[in-house]
Amino acid sequence: MNVLITVPDLSNPGGVSALYNILKLNQYKNIEYFNVQGKKGQGIISRIYNLWLSYLIFFFKCFSFDIVHVNPSFNKKSFYRDGIYIIISRILGKKVVVYWHGWDTEFQETVKSGKFSYFFFKLSYKPAHLHIVLGSVFKDQLVGLKITEKMIVIESNSADDSFLKENQLIKKDKKNRIELLFIARIEKQKGIMIVLDTMKILNEKGNYILKIAGDGPLLNAAKRKVQIEQILNVDFLGQINGVDKHNAFSSSKILFFPTYHPEGMPISIIEGILYGLVIVSRPVGGISDWVKVPANGVLTDSLDPKEYAALIDTLCADKEKMNQIEVTNKEYAQSYFTPNSLTNRLLTYYSNLMPE
Repeated sequence: MNVLITVPDLSNPGGVSALYNILKLNQYKNIEYFNVQGKKGQGIISRIYNLWLSYLIFFFKCFSFDIVHVNPSFNKKSFYRDGIYIIISRILGKKVVVYWHGWDTEFQETVKSGKFSYFFFKLSYKPAHLHIVLGSVFKDQLVGLKITEKMIVIESNSADDSFLKENQLIKKDKKNRIELLFIARIEKQKGIMIVLDTMKILNEKGNYILKIAGDGPLLNAAKRKVQIEQILNVDFLGQINGVDKHNAFSSSKILFFPTYHPEGMPISIIEGILYGLVIVSRPVGGISDWVKVPANGVLTDSLDPKEYAALIDTLCADKEKMNQIEVTNKEYAQSYFTPNSLTNRLLTYYSNLMPE
């Protein structure tokens, strides 16, 4: 059972790159990663040339593998690029696993109604032997595209537990201080402005600290807002990885992620559960499949900072409940969200595709 897995540039932070760096599936002698993204900074002519060269290299490499595992997002660029890798795999008679990550609902509707796009979908993705999605909402979307339900499984992502294995947890502040962590791309769709407006209200309610980790187009605007509106106790950490990320998670109590976007299963939420943080987010995309209320935290459809502030303040007043969620989340993560547990499930999926 030899498996070829298409991946983006693994030097990029976050997302699918982070997942496959964590899983390290290419350490198995029968599994190989294949970069379909190339390096950043290339001109359009170089990108087109390298893409077609990549297809050619992939074609000859495929002969040595039994299974091809692709990792597309349901958006225009990834849909067509990765679909061609699937068509090549099918021509060569390979088993195909499609692990869907990001999801653009508007583009998905375009595919469903478009003659050429749906024909391409039927030629490439529809005949795949297994579709892995990050939430029931995405499973329903694929069923709506005429994919047989039994060919679809709902899965999670995974988070790095290496620092936890080394018992390097920071002791959380025993004072009456509550640390909130927002870790995501700094953009409107991820809820950064809601987070800051909520923090402004929380400044009047108790001893709260907000840590913001990440980079993005609204980073400077967020910093200006904090300065102009004098929002207290906000710490911008920048892009963090390794021990810095570990320290941020292990000293926090709440992961605050009021995203607008229909997320699959954000790795930041999985990391939060792994570290025992109480999750405060929205039931969009696959989040509600994995964050159960009240066991793992709180989900609300609201985009109102006042509601979030009241919710967080009420939650933090109940220390027994906070402690119970912390224990529950750590146990939950160890059984499902560690790299080892997801790796074992993926290996089982591959095995099930092979004849006995």
